[in-house]
Amino acid sequence: MPIQQMLLGIDKGITGDQATFIGKVWNYTGGPTQANASASGPGVSAGTDAVNSGTSNANNTLFTWTCPADVSQVAILCVGAGGGGMGGGYQSVPIGGGDEIDYFYPGTGGGGGGLIYMNNYSVSAGTAYSIIVGAGGCGGNFNMGGQGSAGAGGGNSSFSTSHSGGSGSIYTPGGTRFTGVGGGAGTASGGGTGGNGNTNVSPGPVERIGGAGKGSFQGGTTTYSAGTGTGGGAAGYSGTGGDGCLSNSTTGSSAASGGGGGGGGGRYWVASGGGGVGAFGEGSSGASQTVSTSDWPSPYSAILTGTQIGQGGSGGENSQVRYYGSGSNTSFRQLWDGGKYGGGGAGGHAYMQSKYGSAGAPGLVRILWASENGYRLYPSTNTGDM
Repeated sequence: MPIQQMLLGIDKGITGDQATFIGKVWNYTGGPTQANASASGPGVSAGTDAVNSGTSNANNTLFTWTCPADVSQVAILCVGAGGGGMGGGYQSVPIGGGDEIDYFYPGTGGGGGGLIYMNNYSVSAGTAYSIIVGAGGCGGNFNMGGQGSAGAGGGNSSFSTSHSGGSGSIYTPGGTRFTGVGGGAGTASGGGTGGNGNTNVSPGPVERIGGAGKGSFQGGTTTYSAGTGTGGGAAGYSGTGGDGCLSNSTTGSSAASGGGGGGGGGRYWVASGGGGVGAFGEGSSGASQTVSTSDWPSPYSAILTGTQIGQGGSGGENSQVRYYGSGSNTSFRQLWDGGKYGGGGAGGHAYMQSKYGSAGAPGLVRILWASENGYRLYPSTNTGDM
């Protein structure tokens, strides 16, 4: 589709371009660190991080976009980052006579990022605009003495005429602003809420809500088969993201039109993150996540399949697997992060190795323009790269 759009533009004598900004991604090799945020396209500056890498905060990164010559209107898309899932926990309580009771604390999932887009927004050539792009929320830690720690919320992603913050604090948009709010963290109070679109411009912008992470924290259960919470799907161009569910559930959630998929059902030991939403305009919705009883409890260690994980919508990424640790029983150590962009991370199980919370996916800001105003419009009019 992008090639066809480009050729149509050439046939009409229309030229155009785009600038894309992607937030930090969590990397758990050797401990939680973050890969740098990135940006591409005309008028893009180098990024400046708000908070040092490796903290539990959902850092965001500030860029500036200087409007190119002869550009007077743009289409703007902002997607908030996904929230991180809560870690699992375990506790053995002596009851006398050498006996003990084992308690398991399954974690909850993070929420999906919200989405906002604005078409035909007037800009001035040579003016620098503030672009703040959110990092995915970090997953929570496992705890051998009780419930696991909470994840971190996903960062907000925004286009604005000014900003505040920096020097160790989170960047905040100012002036005229369009913000995709990040998904909430999975905590002991429940799964993360889905982010929304936020603006001080009316009318004009379209705002959508991300799916919620599973919101039922089952603290202190004595059975290791209690379901872990899955992540919420990112918001779509025309509807909300799908909500998460429990990893031992036999029913899943559907994404609304153009939305990222909800978290998959998974197996007892493993939960899925939510699906992401694509950057290139509206497409097919994330698939409904339905898990049959034959998918669990055996084989416990098998890799989750496409029908058990959060599916991306509008070309967004499915929930992504990584592994914690190495050696024997590696397949038990599945951690399913949210899919790009904006998918929420899964909660950690209270048993076996899939016990750490998974990370939310980064947020996104994308700006489109063309030599003919109104030629490129979200959700789907010439929104591929030119």
